[in-house]
Amino acid sequence: MTRRRPAGGFTLVEVLAALLVLSVVLVVVTRALVGARLAADGASTRADAARLAAELIESPLGSSITGPGSFTGQRYGFRWRMELAALEPPLPDGKAAAPPAFVPLHLRVTVLAATGPVASADSIRLVARAP
Repeated sequence: MTRRRPAGGFTLVEVLAALLVLSVVLVVVTRALVGARLAADGASTRADAARLAAELIESPLGSSITGPGSFTGQRYGFRWRMELAALEPPLPDGKAAAPPAFVPLHLRVTVLAATGPVASADSIRLVARAP
């Protein structure tokens, strides 16, 4: 009786094991790519919101703004809120003086996305006192 040599190739179990390993590797790689994409989108959103906050802080206030208040708007797909609060500067030596021609206001700009506040910026502005 002659012995038969095993035929070359893979068994069904070996093929299934290789497919299982390949599918696990593909799932891990796909999750990593999706996570990286979400992180990149979030960073891009934060950068765009910060750019808008800087743009709003640097833009001139309208002449109709003479005191504290709150303003809202929408630009570049973001909602924004601008809040102006009065600052009372200390007077020298506690003496009463004539009211100054300009009033300092604390300006806070908050940029909002669908998920909530994304960026904010603060500044102090001088505005003409209301007559």
